[in-house]
Amino acid sequence: MTDKTTAQQRAATRAERRQTMVKDKRNERMRQYQRNKREMQLIKYGSIAIAIVILGAIAFAGVNYIRDRDLNREPDGVTEFQYAAANHIDGEIDYSDQDDYQGEIPPAGGAHNNTAQQCDVYEAPLRPENAVHSLEHGAVWIAYQPTLPQDQIDKLRDAAEGDPYMLMSPQEGLPAHIVLTAWNHQLQLQSFDNDTVQRFIRSYKNNRSVTPEFGASCSGVTTTVP
Repeated sequence: MTDKTTAQQRAATRAERRQTMVKDKRNERMRQYQRNKREMQLIKYGSIAIAIVILGAIAFAGVNYIRDRDLNREPDGVTEFQYAAANHIDGEIDYSDQDDYQGEIPPAGGAHNNTAQQCDVYEAPLRPENAVHSLEHGAVWIAYQPTLPQDQIDKLRDAAEGDPYMLMSPQEGLPAHIVLTAWNHQLQLQSFDNDTVQRFIRSYKNNRSVTPEFGASCSGVTTTVP
């Protein structure tokens, strides 16, 4: 093999290597471009997903804020009374014989027993003498006719059970199927309406502006029923 042939072979090898290097660099740039493209797509789609989550959270918070604000307003149809507090009488009380009694059932204030009724859900009627004292402490009393459908009783129970300022009991002779009572405030309902019940509870339960003995406990007192 001549020196000329050898030189030509070396030149061809160098040219081939250069072509291979150029090709490899071109392929590497293409691979890098594809990686950058995928990363940008991931960033783009991730940003869109995050934006959707944020907008959804804002919308959810806004809806909850509006609903919560609506539930914090006083319900329509509440009757107000003007009973003085701290009128304690021992024994049975005939509310119809009280000079300032305005005839609502159950009583929304006025004379009451010195012992409050422990706030709880009861399956039997309560002595109004004790329950009214609980109202003086900030309780809301849910009274319902025993003939109220069980599904509505269960919903009332959900609203009252476990709350240290809620009373619930059946009672004959109510002027409506459900009567919600707080001190000097009462609302009659012919059927369960969750928003109305929640508005009444939020408006009057242990409310400093309407509760004569704000902050007084309804626990650890009598659980006796007639």
